[in-house]
Order: sequence, then structure tokens, then C-alpha cells
Amino acid sequence: MGHTRRYYKNKKRNKTKNKHIRFKQNLAIENKKQDLNFHKEFVLNLSKRDITETEFKVIAKGLKFVPTNKCNHRQLIKDFQSFERSLRLKYYFGTNIRIAAKNHPFKIKSNFQVPIIGDNSIEKYIFYTKHELSNYMPTIKYNMSKSERECIKKLKIDNTICIHKADKNNTTVIQNKRDYLTEGESQLNDGIHYTKIINIDIENTRKIVNKLIYRMKENDEIDEMSFKFLREEGKTFKTPKAYFLPKIHKLSTETLEMSKFKPRIKVAHWLGEIFLYNLDSFNSSVCDEGRDGIPCINDGNSVENASVSFYNNVKSDINSVIKILSLNVCGIKSKLKAPDLEELCANYDVLCFCESKLDQYDDIEIENFKALPPLNRSNAKCKSGGIIVFVRENIYENVKVLHSSCENVLWFAVNDVLYKNVLFGSVYIPPENSNYSKIDIFDVIEADLIRHTAEKDYNVCLLGDFNARTGIKSDFTLLDGYVCNSVQLEDIVDVVNLENFDVKTSRYNFDKNVNNYGNRLLQLCKNFEILIANGRLGTDKEKGALTCKNCSTVDYCILSPNLFSFVSDFHILPFDHMISDVHNALHIELLCNPIVTCDIENFDKNNIVKPKWDNNNCQLFNDALNADNINDLYERLDSLDVTSVTKDMINDFVVECNDIIIHAATDSNMLKEINVSEKKCRKKPKCKVNKPWFKADCKRKRSDYHKAKCYNWRVKTVDSMNNLVRCSKNYKKVLNCQYNEYRRNFVKKLRNLSRNDPKSYWTLLNRSGNCNGKNKVLEKVSNECFFEHFKNETFLLLAPSAELCTSLMPSWEKLPTGKTILKYILKYMYINKYHERVHTLNHLPAKT
Repeated sequence: MGHTRRYYKNKKRNKTKNKHIRFKQNLAIENKKQDLNFHKEFVLNLSKRDITETEFKVIAKGLKFVPTNKCNHRQLIKDFQSFERSLRLKYYFGTNIRIAAKNHPFKIKSNFQVPIIGDNSIEKYIFYTKHELSNYMPTIKYNMSKSERECIKKLKIDNTICIHKADKNNTTVIQNKRDYLTEGESQLNDGIHYTKIINIDIENTRKIVNKLIYRMKENDEIDEMSFKFLREEGKTFKTPKAYFLPKIHKLSTETLEMSKFKPRIKVAHWLGEIFLYNLDSFNSSVCDEGRDGIPCINDGNSVENASVSFYNNVKSDINSVIKILSLNVCGIKSKLKAPDLEELCANYDVLCFCESKLDQYDDIEIENFKALPPLNRSNAKCKSGGIIVFVRENIYENVKVLHSSCENVLWFAVNDVLYKNVLFGSVYIPPENSNYSKIDIFDVIEADLIRHTAEKDYNVCLLGDFNARTGIKSDFTLLDGYVCNSVQLEDIVDVVNLENFDVKTSRYNFDKNVNNYGNRLLQLCKNFEILIANGRLGTDKEKGALTCKNCSTVDYCILSPNLFSFVSDFHILPFDHMISDVHNALHIELLCNPIVTCDIENFDKNNIVKPKWDNNNCQLFNDALNADNINDLYERLDSLDVTSVTKDMINDFVVECNDIIIHAATDSNMLKEINVSEKKCRKKPKCKVNKPWFKADCKRKRSDYHKAKCYNWRVKTVDSMNNLVRCSKNYKKVLNCQYNEYRRNFVKKLRNLSRNDPKSYWTLLNRSGNCNGKNKVLEKVSNECFFEHFKNETFLLLAPSAELCTSLMPSWEKLPTGKTILKYILKYMYINKYHERVHTLNHLPAKT
């Protein structure tokens, strides 16, 4: 018994142990599969080679991954020799060394070697350091396994494939070398990407260049060092060879006609344009017109006076502005429960909300605004991301929505409203660690900018949450001052013009950190010559306020340099818990046509004479008509030759007719003096938004929140901030409870009215479906929904025969609106009642 008991006990224990072992083995296999699938996402195999699992892991590490190498003693000796020479030079020259303020760009480095003099501390240090390095045996700790190192060796000696980085994102591409070379040759010879130089005379070109260099030296346009560097003597020239870059871009065959100097993607491209357009006028001293129509004269005083005068004239009319609000709202539906956001929006003309968290079924409306087609995040488990823009009704016709290649930026253009046509981009880029972040987001934005600015010469304004921390790094590129002065070139950005408009080139920012998105955003600004307005304009000038959680700056307004002079105000609004979760709003004012923003009328009374008919004085008017003048005019018209009628003759007849009527109206007292008004702009009154669920409890909590907000703004202490947060949470809690209760009561009321009182049911839906009460819910319901509803509810109870329905009812697709549907429904109900009565009469018992 004991043996059997121990046997079964061990068998059960072994069974449990084997179960755990199998579970661990299956888990390891599953983790290995997931790891392999993860690495395959970063590798694209376009070759005929079969890639193993280990090779997938190696290639997925990327081309910038550096494996651990063995110590290279030769390179170590070279590095120490360079360090040894710098030490001796410092010791030899001591403190008498003169460091140039700015090294010459063509300066040739000296090969001077310091002689070893005596036994000093420097020589002792060098000797003992060499001795230590000779005995240095580092322990190598590889960052790759042995199999992965073997795969690298095999891939390096394989001449049939070519491994390079993809044009976009972090994918590594494996391609057949023959296909790679074939694609390169086709691009060289197709005449689209490259143009073949037919007649090229290298020797003649070399002689012309040498003559120009010697002539510039004779005219003292270049110094001796530049002359020695540029002249041909003592130099050997080699025939260049074709070199394919790791990335071959498949450019579109469509030609983009871009305006001069815009956009500038690379500095080399900019230099090429400068030389092409300005080679003939290289020595000229006056330029009649600069870029973008701004006067550019070599006389600095003239430029400054003209710019300041133009700037002051534009700034004179402070009422003619378009106010723009940019905010990461963190869910617009939840923020519209309270009236705070709508009251803030009433002061603006354009509203750019990012992270709206909407889907295709949401319909958001704000009074006096029209929404542009929103960008909603697709293929998401829950509502997240998204961009929505609202435009005031009086300028909606001047707004044009443009195509967006991704869901991270909504492009729209404002024409004939501002002093310049502006391309706006409302941007929301997910954080770097988000599941929705992509490395090529900025590349897509650049492609859209190139396409839109190529179609029309727009000035650019980007607004929104970029999740990019840029610190105080420069957002524009400056060439070396010596090189610019030598070849008489301007800087890439119009720095002089910005300074004339009282805009500093240096940018202020409380957030000193820089992340990867920040570097990409700065590169985008440099490529397109657009500048960050934060820390440069308005009340944010020389401040650079924080925009997120009071610890970072990620919300930006980025403008073309030409728009800086038209910005009348820019500042960061204080953080409000009721309009966003963690972000501050951006306030921008752009100067525009004064007529556009005149929404409110203020009356200046002027007396004018205007005719007004009075039936009581009708007989007086008839008696006052001059019969002699009428008969004379009639005879002249009767005797008029139609073929010889001129424009002046017609005008004379019309004036005489008007005079007859006006004299009669004056005698009969039908001309009245009335007061007319002129439209003037004044400050808009505060908007009061009434919400049906916003009751006394909500108003009380809101009052407490605003008091805490004002108190915190005055004292700015930790206790006041904690009190503000507590009041905001209480306000949101009561607001959500009241809103949910209102929704429950509303749904309950609808269910009761749909059966008992259909008229009130549709009236209530029409009133609640739209804040303006214009769009009817009946027009939003499809015909199919009506058919299914009334087929189940009405026709089943009062249905005639199927033949009768088929003969009377027309084709359902031909019904134009819901009103026609209701007419047919009432018609069939009447027919059913008629048939019921006939059927009852036919079956009545006969009278005796």
C-alpha cells in the first residue's frame, strides 16, 4: 500500500511539474514568435535571398547600431599621438598663444611639430601614459550573440544584395543589388530626375574660372588666403564617378512650379538659385524689389524708415483683426457641457481644437460658427486624437479646405480676408511614446506644405499641439558671415526685416529641454523658412511661457516671416481646468480688412430724405402730377427714332420721369426725413450660454471655482492652487451629475411622447437637434428608416391586402422627403379604415 501510495503521489507531482515545464516551453515559443514578428516589422525584404530569424534580428537593429569591436591598437596610437602633439603645443607656446576671433574658412592647418626639450612634467606624463596603454588589455563584453556576429560576417560578404534605410520611417530594406543599380541607371537616363549635359567643355570652363579668380584678386575682392585656395596651380583633378545614395527617391513625374526662393528645402538648393538668378547682377549695389515684394535697398536707413512706416500704417487700425484660438481641448464634448468654453469662443473668429476625440457620428455645433470637415482618428479602440476647426459665419465663404495626407494636420486657406492669403494648418502630433506616433509625421507635413505652397503663393501659419520640446535652439539657418560678405549674399532668413519690425531673432523659452520631435520641428522650420512665434511676439515676447502642465512648451504658433508684421497680439492664456485638462490656449490676432469683423452695429445718426407712400394723400399725389410735362414727354417718346437712340438720351428721359414723380411727392408730403446709421466696430458683449442642465447647483459650484481661480491668480501659492484644483473637481462632478440626469429624463420623455404625443415628440427633437432650430430632424432621418419603422408600427395593425399596397404605393426610392412619406402613410391609414367599415357593413345581419 505504501509503495502504491508513494507511486501515485510522485506521479501526480511529476504530472504537475511537467505541466509547468510545458507551460514555460510554450510561453518561451510564443515569446520567440512575438519577438520575431516585432523584428520583421522593421525589415522589408525585396530580394530573392531567404532571410533567417537571426538575420532578421540583426538587420532590425538598424544601420546605426554599433556592435562591440575589439580594441584597435593602431588607432589608439594615432589618437594618442594627436593628443600628445596638442599637449606639447600648449606647453611650448604657453600663455602667449593668440587665438583668432574667427578663423578663416580656407585656412590650411599647420604641420608644426614641437621639439622635445628637456625633462619636464609634460614629457613624464606622456611617457607613463604610453606605458600604461601598452599594458592595457580591455575585457570585451559583446552586445550581440555569437550567431548574430556570424550573420553580420555573412551579410557583409554577400555581393548580391544591398541593405539600406527606407525613405520613410525606421524600416531597413534588403534589395537585390542588380535591381538597385538598374533603378539608379533608369533615373539617370529617363530625363526626369537628371538632365544630361550635352555640350560640356571642361578645359574652357576651367580657364574662365581661373580668369575670374585672378580678376577678383586684382580688384581686391578676395584676400590672399582665399586666392591661394581657389587658384588651380598645384592641384590635381580627377574624373568624378557615379555614386548612388543609400536612398533612391522615386520622384513623381509631375512638375511642381514653385515661386522663386520658396520653399527652400536645402541650403545648397538656395545657393544654386542665388547664383542662377543673380549671377549677371553680381556687382550691382541696388535691388529694386526684394523677396515677397518688400523693398530692399542697400542703404540701411532707407530700408528701416520704409519698413517702420509701413508697419505703423498697418498697426493703426486696431479694430480690424481676426482673432484665432488654438487649444488642445482634450475632448470637446465633455468641455461643452459647461458654458465656459462657449463663452470664451464667442470672442474669436477662428477656433482650432486638437485632440477633439470625436467620431463620424458626433455632431458638434457652436453658436455663430460653422465647422470645417473634421479629421477623426480611424482604427482606434476608443475615441482619441482628432482635429476640428470652427469658423465664424461671416468669413466662412472665404475659407477653403485643402487636402490632408494624414490625420495629424487639417489644412485650410483664408483668402481675401487678411492682408495676405494665409495657409493655416491645425496640427496635433501624438507624443513620442504613444501607440499612434510615427517617425514620418513631419515628412508628411513637409510634403503637404510643398504641394499647397506650390499651387499658390501662401504664407504659412501652423497652430496646435506638436508635442515637440525645442528649448532655445535656433529655428533658422544662418550662413557664415565671412562667406556671405565675400560673395555678397543675404542670409537665408530675412533677419534685417524682422529686426525692423521689432521682432528679435533670438527666441525665449522657459522650457530648456529638447526631444526628438523638437529637433524635427526645428528642421521643418529651417527647411521652409518659418519661425516660431512663441517668445517673440505680443505679451509672450522675451518670456516664452509654458503651455502644458506648467512644465513644458509643446503648443506653438509658427508663422512665415512676412506675417510677423501683421500680428497685432499674441499671448498664452492662463490655464483653465474647464476648457482643457493640461494645456494652455494660444491667442493670436491677425490684422485684416475692417469690414469683415463688423458684426455689432453702433449708430451715428444722419438725416436723409426718403420717399414714403401714404394712402391718405393718394388724391393729392394725383392732383400734383404735372399733366403738361407728362404729355410733352409722351409726344417726344412717340416721335423718337429708335435707330438713333443714344445712352444720354435714355438718361435724360429717366431723369425727367423722376423729376415729375419727385415734385408730386413733395407737394403731397410723401418725402420724409429719416435717420440712418453707419456700421462701426465696437467691443463684442459678453456671451451668455444657457444650458438646460446647468441648474442652481452648477451655478454655485461655478461661482466657487471662479472665486478660487481669481484668488489663485492674485496670490499664486501652493494652498491656493490646491484649492483651485479641488473646486474644479467639485464643479466637474456636479456638472456631470446634472448632465447625466438631464439625459436620462430627456430619453424617458422621448419614449413616452413617441407613443402618446407624436407632435410634441417631433417638436422636441427639432428643438434639441440644433442650437439654431433651423435643421429639422425629419430631414436627417433616411427614407429607409421611416419605411422600416412605419411598416412595423402602423401597417401591421391597419394593413390592407398585399395587392392593394402594391398597386397604391409607388417606388420607395422616388419619395423625395419625409413629409411625402407621412402623406402616403396617412393615405393608407384612411384606406384601411374605409375597408374596415365596408367589411363591417357587409357582415351585418339583415333586418327582419
